[in-house]
Amino acid sequence: MQADFCLKDLATFQQVLPLQELGPGRRTKKAARSGERGKKNVTSPSPNTPSTPPVSSKLLHEKLSQYLDVIEVHLAHQIAQRSDLFFSTLSSQQELQDHIMSVRQNVVELRMCLRDLDRKLTHKNLELMRLCSQTHRNSQVLQKLKVSLIYTRTLYT
Repeated sequence: MQADFCLKDLATFQQVLPLQELGPGRRTKKAARSGERGKKNVTSPSPNTPSTPPVSSKLLHEKLSQYLDVIEVHLAHQIAQRSDLFFSTLSSQQELQDHIMSVRQNVVELRMCLRDLDRKLTHKNLELMRLCSQTHRNSQVLQKLKVSLIYTRTLYT
């Protein structure tokens, strides 16, 4: 089947349904090309067209109904194939969404756990180090103050 398949094109239609004359109320080729569906032009067979017996509308109707049935069966088959694929994809998507929600919940729990560990271990250790450093600096300042006090006492005595 071609991608540009179009039954509106007269040549394609005649190739699919090789009926030269549609009976007493047939349309001219010009009217068929221009798409004037409501207007019927009664024409006599042109000398260029091969003379074929007119096709009755009942035969044409049966032939078109037969084509329609074939198309309906083909469409039903295509829909069945694609619907299986669609529902399979839909269930896969649902499973994927469930998995994503589970992973998201695990990430939230992991972040909370890391935050607690950070608060309990890291912050307390950092506070301890800060206090030790401050104690060391304070002891140095105290030592310098003692030296300064001794110096000032010796200076005034």
